[in-house]
Amino acid sequence: GSNLSTSAGSNWQGKLHQVVLKYTTFPQKAKERHISGIVNIRFKINSNKTFEILEVVKSSGSVILDEHALNILRKAKREFPIESFGEIITIPINFDLVKGR
Repeated sequence: GSNLSTSAGSNWQGKLHQVVLKYTTFPQKAKERHISGIVNIRFKINSNKTFEILEVVKSSGSVILDEHALNILRKAKREFPIESFGEIITIPINFDLVKGR
């Protein structure tokens, strides 16, 4: 599998990262409660753009953020690069209150 948190990797990994960032929003409930954190998600998507694997491997400690991270990937998948299909990928989604995203 690929681990995007440790290396910039090849071009498609960078592109995947950009797509996920583009779709990353900060959940209003978490903002109101001043909750922030990082959710590590592992996924595998096939050529039909359906997830064979989509799971939280390291929780942020907040159900709100964990669920929101899964929803971000569900939305972002339509723009995932073809090269990512069939790969098992772990990606961190950072909910940073300072940046507000």
